[in-house]
Amino acid sequence: IDEVNMLLSVDDHWTPMFSLLIYTGLRRGEALGLSWDNVNLDGDHPTVKIDRTVVSTRSNGVIFSKPKTEKSNREVTLNPAVAGDLRIIKKRQMEQALRLGTSWSKSNLVFPNGVGGPMQPSVVNRALKRHVAKAGIDRHVRVHDLRHTCGSLMHQNRVSAKEIQIILGHENIQTTLNL
Repeated sequence: IDEVNMLLSVDDHWTPMFSLLIYTGLRRGEALGLSWDNVNLDGDHPTVKIDRTVVSTRSNGVIFSKPKTEKSNREVTLNPAVAGDLRIIKKRQMEQALRLGTSWSKSNLVFPNGVGGPMQPSVVNRALKRHVAKAGIDRHVRVHDLRHTCGSLMHQNRVSAKEIQIILGHENIQTTLNL
């Protein structure tokens, strides 16, 4: 938890992405494929619905794909801090779209590249490496480690293995238990 707090204390435009990954357990590609159409920030229980992912391919570049498993298609509840972060970036994106006009892609992505299109997944890896260094965390942290951190935090807070499986979208509970 100390390292989570250190990482999230580095407040820049990447913080909402890392906060979402840590507190929802989304995979990097799921976060990058997340559309505002699948984000519900209204009411007492804001959620995100996962139904696609972004994948980088050699032949076609960045493409949208189905989630890893059938159980990866899921709806995840957001904590208030993550929901607040998403509200802020939505406003910033609307301002950016107005500035860029017709140059802004109408992909409606929550985490787009600088012109509104799908982001190359490796960009997130490099950003996390910089974020970890700024936070003073003296070890290698992969983007996928943020997903595992989510599972560990839930386990520490006595969330059942079955519920963790559902939130993380694991096909098999043995995967959840092993991790």
